[in-house]
Amino acid sequence: MQEQIDALRASGERNHDDIIQLQEETTLDRKMIAELQAEGLIDREHITQLELALTTSRKIGAAIGILMATQRCTEDQGFDILCWVSQKSNRKLRDVAGEVVSTGALPNW
Repeated sequence: MQEQIDALRASGERNHDDIIQLQEETTLDRKMIAELQAEGLIDREHITQLELALTTSRKIGAAIGILMATQRCTEDQGFDILCWVSQKSNRKLRDVAGEVVSTGALPNW
């Protein structure tokens, strides 16, 4: 989560309100997962999968935002770029997105 917030700040394309909204959305998602667990609707393994999906989704979104700012492209083009690098480098999309969030640039492949 902190990586995403730092990446948003570094991209210069997001303001403080956007960062607060991202934090609030993450908090709400985690509360919903906790409520589902408390009601016995999901088990620990499912929770782990949901949390990974949540983290991955947010990281991919942050990476797309960084690419939109640095490459001057649309959201769809940013996603396509991530997919292309993922395929060419034979790496998972979430790993490529994580590197973009960490470094602010596309990885070498």
